[in-house]
Amino acid sequence: MFKTSPVREAPIPLSPRSRSPLQVTVLPSDTRPSGLGWHRRSGWHGDSCSPWQDTLRNEKSRTRSQSQGRTAPFHLGKLKYNNKLEDSQGDIAVILDEYAEFNRVMLSRAEAGSEGRGPVPAHGEAASKWPCTSLPGRMAAFEMIADLCSTLRFRLRSMAKEACGRASMFYLVETGKDPFFASVKTLLKKDGRVEIEPLSFCEARRPDADRLLVVIRNEDISSHIHNVPCLLELKHRPNVVFAGVDSPEDITGRMYQELFHTGGFMVSDNELLETVTLGQLKEVVKVLEKLNRSGRWKWLLHYKESKKLREGVRADANARKKHLILRSCQGADLIEVLRYHACDSSASPGSQYVECLLNLQVERVGARFAVYLTEKPSASREVLESKGILVADVNAFLGTVQKAAAPFRRSYW
Repeated sequence: MFKTSPVREAPIPLSPRSRSPLQVTVLPSDTRPSGLGWHRRSGWHGDSCSPWQDTLRNEKSRTRSQSQGRTAPFHLGKLKYNNKLEDSQGDIAVILDEYAEFNRVMLSRAEAGSEGRGPVPAHGEAASKWPCTSLPGRMAAFEMIADLCSTLRFRLRSMAKEACGRASMFYLVETGKDPFFASVKTLLKKDGRVEIEPLSFCEARRPDADRLLVVIRNEDISSHIHNVPCLLELKHRPNVVFAGVDSPEDITGRMYQELFHTGGFMVSDNELLETVTLGQLKEVVKVLEKLNRSGRWKWLLHYKESKKLREGVRADANARKKHLILRSCQGADLIEVLRYHACDSSASPGSQYVECLLNLQVERVGARFAVYLTEKPSASREVLESKGILVADVNAFLGTVQKAAAPFRRSYW
């Protein structure tokens, strides 16, 4: 018969991290109630457990009389999940912390109990006696794990219901009366989506709480993508996804091409490199470096701009320093000099820049933002921003673009 002794360790204080409404009472290892029925469960019958069972029966009355003078039960919070789910991720983390804390307490109490029961049996006796002494602790741990798993499943189900409960809407860019568009609408509505106009979506009270899928046929991208209403405002919203499809089934099969998903590019006007100060140029480069940590960004220089700066290197010290900065950025893949095209002609009208920017937006359709950098933003803002292109001067670019790009963090290059 094994000798038992009172647990001499004081209760272990609860970790400050454990703030969940979960409460579990862990009794000292030698005061386990026999009502748990651990010795009657399948898989644990046999003669090998009889010494432990005899010990429990013979000392049952003595244990009850001594339990009042021993260590008080250890409490860890009460299960209570009647409140509405608000911070599911935090709750789940706390539940896992509760289990880690419980496991630590159980191990410490098991060590204390093993000291009271005496030395570990010899190797030949281990199979018949020693495993049974830890069965009550094992069963309590199993029950605790089952409770934690059920709670975790409840939280995950609540998160899924909350996510699915958010309204899912769509807008289809229709360029004719092709049956293709009717088929796409039918499939989207069958999938539970509601059709809405972009303007109505943007004017909603809580547009960030809803999701919008903008669908366009791939063959229509080059000529119609810039005609999507409120395109620039939609680009600023991370809950808006743009999808290019070849067939209606691409939507249901999630086989569509995602457009405008991250990163961006900027194009400067013909005079910016001449008027920008050396300090401003360095700040623009720093911002580009920061933007490239979370998404691919490039400064696209026209051939004419680059050539004009090179020609002024010998006569102007500032031009030489600017040229060195741009060359280093080009080597770091932050700047790209475009091939010679219509914009670089001296006879090209100002409207040529608008067409150029629209073409670049189509060519780099994976980039979320297209920025036109100019010291005269008011002259072209209305036209370009209605086509989805952000117009800004250097100071506005430095102050706003990082915040706008922050929610979009995947690389598209």
